[in-house]
Amino acid sequence: MYEQDKDLYFEGKVKEFIESVTPVTLHKLPIKYGADFLSVDRETGRPKSVIECKCRRNMMSSSYPDYRISLHKALTCIQYADAMDAQFLLVVGFADRVAVAELNIIDLSNVMVFGRTDRDDGDDIEPCVVLPMSKFKWTLSHTPQDFYVPIVEQ
Repeated sequence: MYEQDKDLYFEGKVKEFIESVTPVTLHKLPIKYGADFLSVDRETGRPKSVIECKCRRNMMSSSYPDYRISLHKALTCIQYADAMDAQFLLVVGFADRVAVAELNIIDLSNVMVFGRTDRDDGDDIEPCVVLPMSKFKWTLSHTPQDFYVPIVEQ
């Protein structure tokens, strides 16, 4: 809903990277699916994972002890993944690293209400899954700058 050019650029870089190091092809999903990509095994054509990308380039991975994702988004992505016998991967680009977490229904046990108030959008306050940072595996070996649009000074 609030996807920006920087988010699309980050998604494209994640797609390029994952496709270069794994035997899958990533397909961009329509917005109605609530996730960014479906990865498909190149050999078998079978779904492997539902992928959601989050770009948090102004936040260090150590800034908070946890990461929050909308309960609705997490449930939606997990349901699609389960229906296809696939996994749900959350990819988050922080200022210092790109992190990947595999989530399943058990990870949804810690739910709290959080949200933003700076956009004057009541829908921004909602139930969120609170994931400990230890849930993330730091598997993307490129530097975060490889995944971001360069910042141009005005």
